[in-house]
Amino acid sequence: MLNVDHNIVSLKDYIAEQAPEQPYRFVVIYNDPNNVGDDSKEETDPLADKMLSYGKELGLTGFKAKIEETYITKKDGKLFVHDKEDNKFEIDENTIVFNRSKSNDFPSWQNFYRELTINGVKVINPMTVHNICWDKYHTYLKLEQDYIKQPFTVLVNDLDKLEDIHQKIGGKFPVVLKTILGTGGVGVLKIKDEAQLLSSAQIINKLGSERGMLLQQFIPIEFDIRVMMIAGDIMGAMKRPLADGDFRSNVHQGSKPEKFQLTKLEEEICHKVDKSIGGKWIGVDLIVSEDRERVPPYVLEINSQP
Repeated sequence: MLNVDHNIVSLKDYIAEQAPEQPYRFVVIYNDPNNVGDDSKEETDPLADKMLSYGKELGLTGFKAKIEETYITKKDGKLFVHDKEDNKFEIDENTIVFNRSKSNDFPSWQNFYRELTINGVKVINPMTVHNICWDKYHTYLKLEQDYIKQPFTVLVNDLDKLEDIHQKIGGKFPVVLKTILGTGGVGVLKIKDEAQLLSSAQIINKLGSERGMLLQQFIPIEFDIRVMMIAGDIMGAMKRPLADGDFRSNVHQGSKPEKFQLTKLEEEICHKVDKSIGGKWIGVDLIVSEDRERVPPYVLEINSQP
């Protein structure tokens, strides 16, 4: 069930209200399970199959293909997407392509989606959105530009200047050290002292310097909020308590979500974030304030594949 403008409706009813005269067609592009971690395998074949099954219940025609294997062809002015077995699916003006793959990992994967976008295909979400959300510091800069409240964050670009960088966010502990690239809470560390900060930064730099790092103000919480937005509408929100023995609230880390009702101010902030990012289907992560009616929440992160 989804919460749209505070009225409870079914997904089927919502899609029916938005539907054109001809039924939607859709394509799900996802990763080979062998190319993701164990915590993401449910988001490969099982997710694609669920989307196809639910689409069928709604009377929609769907197609799935792995990003590692798919390709695009054009013939007689028509656009087709193929899977490994060379089954093909026509992408017409009423087709939506759902990008559920790690599309930023390789230029060829990025260009697959760019080609679709250039040809006028509705891609959810397009690479412009993924490029912002994939890079946590890019997200921070984008939201900062639009005066959206966030935990104070600085880029770590020189380990020899780590102490000076730490001073930029107040010089206190604990702080949060994050890899710029990473999802599901992976690459997020709570740092308790200067020795741990240096050793953790050195390890991350040694194992994956290309992922980059940032330091972020630590805000003690018991939970955060994930808000689901589709086409500018708030579909609903869930409270994510901290996972047992952890300071992260990601479901991937074991958090058990609960339903949550947003205040008008929190909804306004989410709409502002959505406008800033430009996504068609995003997850907005918030830390709510004590005075939720008057003080805006912190925006933690934007997920372009929630």
